Amino acid sequence: MEQTRMAIRQLWETWYGDIPGWVPTNKNVLAMEEIAEANALVDDDQENGELHFDGESFQPGQERLIKLSDQVVSLSSAGDYVAARKSIGMALHTLQDFYAHSSWVEALNQKNAGDRIYPGLGYPNTMIYPLGPKVKTCSNCRAQVAVFCGDCDGNIKSIDLTSGYYSGEPAFKKKSSAKCSHGGPLDFSTMYDLGIIDSADLLFGKEYENGSISDPSAPTVYDFRISTLQPHKRDLVARAAVLDHKMHTVVMADNVHEHGKALVQARVGGNRKLYPIQILKRDSHGDEPSPDDYGWREIAIATGGHLITFPENETAEANALLDILSRPNHAEILSVAATSSEENPGCEFIFPIDSSLKSLVISTSGVSSLKLFNSNGSPYSSSSTTDTNIRRVGNTIALNFTSMTIPPPGFYRISLKSTTHYTLSISGESSLSIVSFYLAEAGGRPQHRAYFPIPSYPIVGEKSMVKAHIHGNFTDAKFEFRTKGGALIASQDTVRREVDPEDTATMFYGNSTAIPEGEFMAYLTGINDDGDEFQRVVPLMLSSSKLKLTAPTIQRMTAGEPQKVTIGLTNFNSVPDTYDVFAVDSKDSIVEVTHASVYLEPGASGSFDVHLLPKTNSTIGMTGIVFGAKGRTTQGNMSLQRFVLEPEAKPLSYSRIKYHQYANETGQLIERLKMGKKR
Repeated sequence: MEQTRMAIRQLWETWYGDIPGWVPTNKNVLAMEEIAEANALVDDDQENGELHFDGESFQPGQERLIKLSDQVVSLSSAGDYVAARKSIGMALHTLQDFYAHSSWVEALNQKNAGDRIYPGLGYPNTMIYPLGPKVKTCSNCRAQVAVFCGDCDGNIKSIDLTSGYYSGEPAFKKKSSAKCSHGGPLDFSTMYDLGIIDSADLLFGKEYENGSISDPSAPTVYDFRISTLQPHKRDLVARAAVLDHKMHTVVMADNVHEHGKALVQARVGGNRKLYPIQILKRDSHGDEPSPDDYGWREIAIATGGHLITFPENETAEANALLDILSRPNHAEILSVAATSSEENPGCEFIFPIDSSLKSLVISTSGVSSLKLFNSNGSPYSSSSTTDTNIRRVGNTIALNFTSMTIPPPGFYRISLKSTTHYTLSISGESSLSIVSFYLAEAGGRPQHRAYFPIPSYPIVGEKSMVKAHIHGNFTDAKFEFRTKGGALIASQDTVRREVDPEDTATMFYGNSTAIPEGEFMAYLTGINDDGDEFQRVVPLMLSSSKLKLTAPTIQRMTAGEPQKVTIGLTNFNSVPDTYDVFAVDSKDSIVEVTHASVYLEPGASGSFDVHLLPKTNSTIGMTGIVFGAKGRTTQGNMSLQRFVLEPEAKPLSYSRIKYHQYANETGQLIERLKMGKKR
């Protein structure tokens, strides 16, 4: 993963230099992490040797690189940049494994040829053919102790190109003891001859920076194409569209069944985009909330956003409000959702403003009034109110402070009055922000481990790994778990800023405290370099469960080919329950869920199968499936599994192949490279 980050940082400098917006920003870092994570996840598949160039799989490995390269182009052309980045990450893993798992570097050393790339690797006009099965490439290592590597110096017996065989890859089993093994304590291809051991623009996040509505022709999260934000100009259908608007996700919401809402919620949470979800919904019920509103309100609250209901005659005002709420490069400072009553309508919150903030937006919904006070209790008043934009649409109020009107650093108090459900969000443009934050679990095969986001709700009482990126300058800081109402639950490990001029953000790894029961949020508090106290919040709300849900990582799926996925359930509640299970996806690939429900005693485990058959005319690219289980008396869980849907399998067109590289001609190839001849 670090090799991938280093390469991307070098590309930034080469391609964009110091062009404004293309210095490594937090959104570019998020794009980089998407590529790096996709790279590492390839190690979850240890059955297909061509993913790693194991077992002399040079021909299928080269075909894989060519197809992934084509896929990056086609996905980018279709506007699916997240899927294109995933394809880049998978290709980079295979590319890196060529140099780690093959004897190319050793062959260069024998010829004193220095460092050279293998010509044609990954290019569509070149094919690489392996040695014959009887060609000897390695001898046994010496001084072998148990399964640990012994003295393997000089055991490669051929200048020809070869790679190590790894146990568990059925298509590339070792055919002779004279062939090399991959090596390492977990490779059981042999116990004695452990030979070789591990020695553009939008793709890199620019679409996160643009601040424009997504291409209306691009596929949305719930099979709906939308041409405008003005709801009265489109047909009323029971679907939802998710758009990216200036870094914020906008959901145009009509009546959608619960499974559709689950898909939207899992999609926006699974993508870990750390900005609020603003949900626009026409208000057709006057002041009384519609029963349908509550599901959408929960999704908005889960990401720090608002459910903005408005009458049709305020459509233009709603769009203007959206522009205020959806400012790019905003860092969340406070995110609250709670309920007031007529008996206790007042509520107050204290928050800091620090010197890194260049603007400020205070937005709230479900309130009748809001007031801002200085730390000494006096009402805050701006010296230049002309630059302070106050806008109210339907049930939402927004105060927009520009660089000219933002209050000076210090602590401020905000007072709200509400007799119903309300939400409050405070954010500002800042160089100090949380780029990413998630609870993680180990993934990849042993000896190739990395930490990846937990795809489902964390389990109550467990201690997950916290993985975070923090952009900007600060001294000491710490993470905290708080309720959505703002109450402190627990403090995490102290975060210290990494002083590395080549790093784009402080990377934090630490163990969380025990996962609390219920819903909670992650805050970061500390001191910035100017000595100001600052506060940042991850707007995505975390929800814990006592039902553990496990699903395999799906990386690839081919249109027209059936696939079965088995979902495991374990009940950690102290009472038995019946869990109604479901699966929903955005490409209509699900054929059947084998059980409608699963009954589990306390501590018991069960499973259900989901049969998939993606259609041959499906739009290729990144998609996702939500596997869920809803308890009848206890809380359920759901997991989002993402994969790239590939086009219907077709053989590689060998008419494109112009150059044929043969492993047994490696020595001659190196000599030609030394002499400066291409081929």
